[in-house]
Amino acid sequence: SGEGCLCEKLARQHNTRP
Repeated sequence: SGEGCLCEKLARQHNTRP
């Protein structure tokens, strides 16, 4: 859970993770 992680940022943009 890191805002600096691009993978997480993209996942959040695509709403892939709850």
